[in-house]
Parts: sequence; structure tokens; C-alpha cells
Amino acid sequence: MGTATTALGTGANAVADNATAVGANALASGQNSAAFGHNAQANGPGSVAVGGAAVDEDGEPLITSGGVPVTTGATSAGVGGTAVGASANADGFAASSFGVGAYAAGTQSSAFGAVANAAGDYATAVGTQTSASGTSSTAVGGPADYIPGLGFFVQTQASGEASTALGAGAIASGSYTTAVGTLSEASGTEATAVGYFAYAPGEGATAVGPESWASGELSTALGYYSTARGANSVALGANSVATRANTVSVGAAGDERQITNVAAGTEGSDAVNLDQLTAVSDGAANTARTFVATGDGTAIAEGADSVAAGSDASALADNSTALGASSIASGRGATALGYESLANGAASTAVGVASVAWGQGSTALGTDSVAYADNSVALGAGAVADRDNTVSVGSVGGERQIANVAAGTEGTDAVNLDQLNAVGETAETTARLFAGTGTGTADAQGEDATAAGSNATADGDYSSAFGSSSQATAIGAVAIGSGASATAQYANAAGYNAAASGYGSIANGAFSQASGDYAVAVGGESEAAGAQSTALGAAAGAYGDGSLAAGTLSVADGSETTAVGYFASASGESATAVGAESVADGTSAAAFGFGA
Repeated sequence: MGTATTALGTGANAVADNATAVGANALASGQNSAAFGHNAQANGPGSVAVGGAAVDEDGEPLITSGGVPVTTGATSAGVGGTAVGASANADGFAASSFGVGAYAAGTQSSAFGAVANAAGDYATAVGTQTSASGTSSTAVGGPADYIPGLGFFVQTQASGEASTALGAGAIASGSYTTAVGTLSEASGTEATAVGYFAYAPGEGATAVGPESWASGELSTALGYYSTARGANSVALGANSVATRANTVSVGAAGDERQITNVAAGTEGSDAVNLDQLTAVSDGAANTARTFVATGDGTAIAEGADSVAAGSDASALADNSTALGASSIASGRGATALGYESLANGAASTAVGVASVAWGQGSTALGTDSVAYADNSVALGAGAVADRDNTVSVGSVGGERQIANVAAGTEGTDAVNLDQLNAVGETAETTARLFAGTGTGTADAQGEDATAAGSNATADGDYSSAFGSSSQATAIGAVAIGSGASATAQYANAAGYNAAASGYGSIANGAFSQASGDYAVAVGGESEAAGAQSTALGAAAGAYGDGSLAAGTLSVADGSETTAVGYFASASGESATAVGAESVADGTSAAAFGFGA
């Protein structure tokens, strides 16, 4: 027996110095450890285990591991680990697990929810049966019924290094991938998938919209059921298909779209409009396009398998997605991204501040862009698409040029000015998407970088900036939302004025900040300042290295501190406070319960 020990309950055993064991067969074998509950075990120095064995209503074990029933209570084997919940397990160094059967095996990993699993070092898993197995990965969501009626459920999984999966059944399996939306999947290295059933298997690929697919290397698919299979190809609009490398498609064979409001081209690789082509030979219609997007953080998701993120964001229909403050996705399978964006039509997509996708299958990309008509596409700030099956890159009196257009080779391709000048008969041309520079335009300077939004900047190689004045300035950085900034390598910032400045850090929510390396801040005005720190909840603050603050206004101020609950505060090194308004002030201090 150690000195200053406490053991209460039949078979309770407190072995190490300053250990506490409460409950039948509870065991506290680590120095300064605490075990509470039947068969609870706190084996690591400074560890905490709270909870008995998980059983069903008949008293039989509820949890199995490798087919073997789990009969132990909460178990905390790692140094400074915290396990709270029936059969919860915190094996990793400074790991935290909360919920029945929750398992945190990685160093400084965190698991929240029933049978949540955080196996990777610095991984975070939030939600029932979520899995974060990649180093520095994040999984937030729960199981989704893959085939309704058959009971085949898919769990939210983040298995790639520094990967992020958000939404029921979302999967981020590639390194540095991001999957947002129910059953979305990003499996290619540095791929991004956003929307219900969105799929991005290509390296560096981006798929945005319900059931969108981007399988080509560095390909981009935007819109419901859009498909980009060619390398470096772009598919824009619902049901658009891009199969050839280095091409932009705004439709599909048999479902072509017009491109409207195209200014006259002035340089060799510019697109030309119908007036120019008619003046030289037979006529060819041509287009240009650009778009602006934005976003923010708190939410309501009423539809089945819907996702809402942002202050007053609303996902009202089944399989809808709303990201950004006051964004609304009211159509079935609709996607709205950006402040006050509205996707009203079924399978419509609206991206950008105050963008509106009203028609069925319509797509609006850019601040104040409007797609009124069915299957129409409006590209660029202020663009208006009011005819069915058309693509507009401007409005009457506000036309745009399309620059850097490759020569068309097939009948439905756009034409450029070189082709127009070279022939006196029918020209076949192709329009291409470009990253603009200058005041009010997106600026993508890094290799394979993507910038979308007024004054958006993507300076780092492989970086992405989506939103007005968003900035992604380092390698692999991602910034989503108005004023969002990701300034460190592989940092991710999502939300109005969200800031991720630590290496591999994640900031999700309006005014959220993640400044420590591998820090995670989720919630409006949340802040994770310490290295490997985690802040979850509105105004939550994790300031010490390896600290965890979970709950609105919770604060973890020392290194490796843990504060869980509304207004919970843990201010000493390795201190632990669990419960609303609980306070643990001092080195290795512990407080459990409301107001403790």
C-alpha cells in the first residue's frame, strides 16, 4: 500500500502513493491516480478512471473487444490519462475518453461518445462509433445508413494523417484529406469532398455538391452529381461531366449548357462571344466564369442526414448541407456554402455570400450570384442565370472576359480568339477556369493552389482559400469562410474570421483560434493555444500544451489539464475538472461534479 491512499468498497485497492480507489474491486495503482466505479482501474501516474463495467439491461457485458466481452470498468492506463464512462478506456499518454466504451489509444488523443475510437496520436473522435486512427486526425459525426432498410451502417472515419471527417458516415482516408457531409469520402492524398455522398478519390481532387465525384488527379467537380475524371479537369454545374485532362466542362453529352454574358475577347487565348464569331464567320457562343464564396458558425439540421455548421445555419431538407452564418439549404439534397447563402431548389448548390440557387438542379457560385432557372449555373459575384440550362458569368452591363482558354477540339467546346482570327468559318473553342488577381478577385499563387472568393489568397503550395478575404499562406493550408486564415503548414480554418496558425492546427467556428501546433478549436470564439491542445464548445479555451477544454466557456489553463463541462475550469498543471462550473486549481488537482 502507498502513502496517503484511499480505498472505499469491497475489494477496492489503492496501491501507489496518493492513490484513490472508490467502488467494488476498484484499483488505483498509479501514483496520484483515482479510480471510481465497479472494476474501475487507474493504472497510469496521475490517471483518472470514472465508471463501472458497461452492461445491458440483463446485466450482461454490453461492449466486446475482438469478440471478447469487456468486463472491466473505466480504465486509464496512460500517464495523465482520463477515462469517464462505463468501460471507457484511455490507454495513450495524456489521452482522454468520454462515453460508454469510448477508447483513446493514441498519445494525447481524445474520444467523445459511445464507442468512439481515437487510435492515432493527437487524434480526436467525436460522436457515436466515430474513428480517428490517423495521426492528428479528426472525426466528428456518427453512423449513417448506407443502404436504407438493410441496416448497413457506415461510421465516421478519419484514417489518414492530419485528415478531417465531418458528418454522419463521412470518411477521410487519405493523408491531409477533408470530408464534409453525410457519407462523403475523400481518399486521395490532399483531397476534399463536401456534400452528401461527395467522393474525391483523386490526388489533390476537390468534389463539392451532393453525389459529386472527382477521381482525376487535381480534378474539381462542383454541383449535384457532377463528375471530373480527367487529370486537372473541372466539371461545373449539376450533372456536368469532365472526362478529358486539362478541360473545363459545364454540361454533358446531350445536356450541354450555354455560357452567357461573355465580354469580347482581346488576347489570343481569350474566349470569344457570339457577336465576335458572327462578325468573322458562322457563330459560336462562348463564356467565361469566376466565382466568390464565403462562410461562418452555430446551427440547425432538421432534414434526415443533413449537415449544418455556422451561426443560424439551417439544413431543412433531407440530405441537405448548410455551411456558414445564416446559410439555408431548403431543397432536398441542396448545398449552401457562405454567409446568407440560399439553396432552395432540389439538388441545387449555392456558394458565396448571399448567393441564391433557386431553380431545381441550379448552381450559384459567388457573392450575390443568382441562379433562378432550372439546371442553370451562375458563376461569379453578381452573376445572374435566368434561363434554363444556361451558364452565366456576369449580368447585363456587367459582362466578364474568359482568359487562358485552350483551343477547342470537339463540337461543344468553347472557342478562343486565336481560333476566331485563324479561320473564316466555324470555330471550335474551349473555355477554361482561371484564378484572377487584383482588388476584389481571388489570388492563387502557390503550386496547385485554389482560391475562391473576393480577395481570397492562396499563397502556399497545395493550399486552398474559400471565402471573401480568406487566406491560406502555407503549404497544404485550408481556409474556408469570410476572413478565415490558415497561416501554418497543413493548418485548417473554417468559419467567419477563424484563424489556424499552428502547424497542423484546426480552427472550426466563428472567431475560433488554433495557434498551437496540432491544436484543435471547435466552436464559436473557441481558442486552442497550447501545442496539441483541444478546445470544444463556444468560447472554450485550451491554453496549456496537451490541454483539453470541452464545454461552453470551459477553460484548461495549465499543461496537460482537462476541463469538461459548462464553465469548467482547470488551471493547474495536470489538473482535471469534470462537471458544470467545476474548478480544479493547482498541480494535479481534480474536481468532479456540478460546482465541485
